[in-house]
Amino acid sequence: MRAVRVRPLALALLAIPALASAQRGGGGFGRAGGFGRNDRDNPALAAPAIVNGVNLLIQHRVELALTDTQLVRVVALKRGLDSTNVPLMRRLDSLQRAVRPSNDPTARANSAERVRDTRVEMREVLKEIYANIQPVRDRAFALLSEAQTERAHAIEDQARRQADAAADGARGTGRRGTPPG
Repeated sequence: MRAVRVRPLALALLAIPALASAQRGGGGFGRAGGFGRNDRDNPALAAPAIVNGVNLLIQHRVELALTDTQLVRVVALKRGLDSTNVPLMRRLDSLQRAVRPSNDPTARANSAERVRDTRVEMREVLKEIYANIQPVRDRAFALLSEAQTERAHAIEDQARRQADAAADGARGTGRRGTPPG
């Protein structure tokens, strides 16, 4: 009987972020493929994909065979983590949009330095985001059985490889830092 009550609650908890992101519109950090329009305009400032193990648990809940109780607890952890990271994600989005390409020669001369400074700041923000993710991820993984944990690690490793490959592609390099082809 209790499982019947938990399932609608879990589904409702999962639906709320999706509904909220629909309210945001086109841009923003809620998009799956990037953080904003500037990533197409200036790939040098495209933020790398953030591999979040907590999100991966929810995305692969069927494959991991999460119980209703596990899912509710992981969703609660995710919501807390998202609340913590919102200001950092907004900062990352702002940094990505900060340096736009220009046809003005003076602006272009200053642009290389601004891009370099912005990249450094983006790396610092990403470090903070990952520092927030790690303890929550560890708590979420602690909820899993041994078999679920092994599968979750495999899913996370695959997501990291895909993120690295996408970052290499965005930089225009192959696996060893050389241009592809």
